[in-house]
Formats: sequence, structure tokens, C-alpha cells
Amino acid sequence: MFQWLTDWYTGTTTPPSRANYKVKGDTIVKQTLTRPRSMSPWAIIEVYCDLHFLGYDWILMWSQQNQTDDDIIKEINVPIGVKTENRIEDKNALLAGLDLKDLKLGVGGEHKHFSEKETGAITSERRSVTVKAHSNTFYYQKRYNFLSRLWHFIYAEGRLWVASLPGTTKPSTADTAFSVMADEFLVVPDKLVGEGKVATVEATKVWRMGDYPLRPGPPSLEDERIMSEVKLLRATGYSVSPS
Repeated sequence: MFQWLTDWYTGTTTPPSRANYKVKGDTIVKQTLTRPRSMSPWAIIEVYCDLHFLGYDWILMWSQQNQTDDDIIKEINVPIGVKTENRIEDKNALLAGLDLKDLKLGVGGEHKHFSEKETGAITSERRSVTVKAHSNTFYYQKRYNFLSRLWHFIYAEGRLWVASLPGTTKPSTADTAFSVMADEFLVVPDKLVGEGKVATVEATKVWRMGDYPLRPGPPSLEDERIMSEVKLLRATGYSVSPS
């Protein structure tokens, strides 16, 4: 018998049978412009953040085999909130959680709205679990896995570019992996094993790094065309450093 331990859960899908679920296909579920336009001596630079939803896991928090004639009641502490890089870090967790605000995450035909508690720093909550007489109980918590990727989008020389790492052909990115220990729990009589696939709803109208050429580095300011562009930008009100 499956039992959902959340008062708000109204899902109609079949309860999970796997321990891990990976997203198939594209994974960008939200894209934001994280900083206003900034200037270098040679280009307009914007920093975008792609929020990738990678999938979710059912984390085994506790299990019990009850061979007695009486029910057993067990109280356990569970973490709820954002974790980064397998460490609990309040500041980083809160910053990472900002990417989840107003996110309507599509997961396997359903939608997940993250609560304020789920997108904040990790807190510990006490939960009570009942193990019926002559039964097994496996108590799971749902963990959503994300990757936040920052990248630079450049307008220079009359066209759009993606900034690359100096001396390479790789885009310049800053990745932060983080997960949400959700306020969602599952009690099952058997251990969950294996990996499954799940679909997600992709963000619409996103800028994709792969659609634009890489910019290998800043051009020389002695280039007449670049100096002309800088002059035009200054005339339209942008602050462009001469150095």
C-alpha cells in the first residue's frame, strides 16, 4: 500500500516505483537576466541565468521492519529547504532559491509550486511515522535537483555573441548545482530501486548559447570599427570606459 504523507498532495499519477527520475530532453525551465546591461570598452554585456531541472530522487530517510503484534510509532527529523553542492549553506542556499520564485515546474504531467519554506535555507522538522504490526515501512523524502548556469551574452561589432573562456572554444559559464529537500514524503512497504525518466515543461523564448557564435576575447580598441561603435554608445547615453 502506498501512502502520501502530505495534506496538500492532489496528484493523480501512479505512485513512484523508482528511486531516481532523470529529465529527458531539454532541461531549461526558467531563464532570467540576472544583471542590468553593463559595459566594457568593447561591448554591451548581459548576464543570463539558465535554470536547469535535472530530475528528482526519493531519498530514504528511515525504514523499519515490525515483526511484533503492536504498531510502532517513530519520530524522525527531516530537512526542508535548499542545499548546494551536498553541503548546507544558508547564504548560498537562499541565493540559489531565488531562481525558484514564481516557478511553475512541470513534472511528468503535473505542476509543482515551491513554498517559501522549501526555497529557503535548510530547516529541520519533526515527523511521526507509524509502522503497522507485522509490516515493513520505508519512509522517503522527495529531492528536486537543479543546475543554475550563468553565462555572458554580448553585443559587439553589430552582432550577438556568447563569451568564451580565454584561450578556449568553451563558453564562459558559472555553474551551481543545488537541490530542494521538498515537503513531500512517501511511505511504501518495499524499497524503491532503479532509475526512471520524467518529462518537464521547458521555458519558452529562451536565448540559447548554442545558437550564437563564441567570442574569443575583446577586440583591440585600435580597431576603427570598434571605436566607432564605442563613440555611438557614448552618444546614446551608455557609460563606456576609455581604458
